[in-house]
Amino acid sequence: MKIKVFDQLKDKTFDIEYNPFFETINEKIIKEVVVSEHASKRQGTAHTKVRSEVRGGGRKPWRQKGTGRARHGSIRSPLWRTGGVVFGPRNNVNYQKKVNKKVVHKAFKTAIDFICQNNKLVLLKEISFPVLKTKHFADLLKKLNISSTCLFITKEFDDNLYLITRNIENLQYKTINQVSTFDLLRPKFVLTTEKDFYLLKEKY
Repeated sequence: MKIKVFDQLKDKTFDIEYNPFFETINEKIIKEVVVSEHASKRQGTAHTKVRSEVRGGGRKPWRQKGTGRARHGSIRSPLWRTGGVVFGPRNNVNYQKKVNKKVVHKAFKTAIDFICQNNKLVLLKEISFPVLKTKHFADLLKKLNISSTCLFITKEFDDNLYLITRNIENLQYKTINQVSTFDLLRPKFVLTTEKDFYLLKEKY
């Protein structure tokens, strides 16, 4: 399988040979890892108070007999509007789903195969600008016909690249160590350099 490598003017320079990690795309493994990634990001901050946590309710609202009303012993009761909540969400829930490291590595490699086979990968020989401006990077995306969601990957975090890319709509900038399986699959295009792509393949 061959992948085209362009320069910043979108002139094709050469092809590189890409050997897929696997013969077929295992969607089941990808789904398992992506669900695990989403679950681990859940903070579980939703919290309701049970009867013992509600403030007040130390005395009986009214006497047991003689009022004609239903008997009650505390305003903390779930029957009251300001009382405790029965079976409500608690902030001690752990939503994380364990996935073996081998499965995570396999899913990541499968995602790389997927973006290569579906022409989502855009490789550049190198990226350099005489003057670092957002306009120049936006012009580069136009020349590469990248008009939808895009993930821009580099080896190390560059403050200057971050500053010129942060205001571009639908563009996400991440380093190789930050990229996950879902990050590769979510955008329509993945933009990186030839050298960084080899490092991305060797991440796991």
